[in-house]
Amino acid sequence: MSDVVQMRKAEPGDVPFITNSWLKSYRSGGIANRLVPNDVYYQMHHAILEVILPKGLAVVLCNPEDRDMICGWAHAETFNDGLVLHYAYVKNSLRRHGLFTKLMDTLIEHERPRHIIYTHKTEAFDKVTPKHKGWIYNPYRLYESWRQE
Repeated sequence: MSDVVQMRKAEPGDVPFITNSWLKSYRSGGIANRLVPNDVYYQMHHAILEVILPKGLAVVLCNPEDRDMICGWAHAETFNDGLVLHYAYVKNSLRRHGLFTKLMDTLIEHERPRHIIYTHKTEAFDKVTPKHKGWIYNPYRLYESWRQE
């Protein structure tokens, strides 16, 4: 499956899909936000995404024949100490076909980070066991780029 998708840099027209899928998937599978009321979660996390999405790098996996058909995506920022992966998403129906691995392998090969830090912890993400790969969970790095303003 991973050989029948194309990876490209996210475009402005992709932002609504990225925002919607991020908010919904993190809401349903997020570990740290379970007790947050829906109205608070959607308002506050959307505000966070408005700040961080324009920063860093967002890459999209799409159908090579229809670039608007998105299969998955990842958003990350690079800092001196490593790559900060904010979120990665693959459509449920396309999981277990190596798409997440393709996303991450490409980001790692391109950025060559010393460390990989991730800011959102979900049940689906835990299944890829990032801690066994030496990845570090640090939700506070989500706000790193805000300090640079």
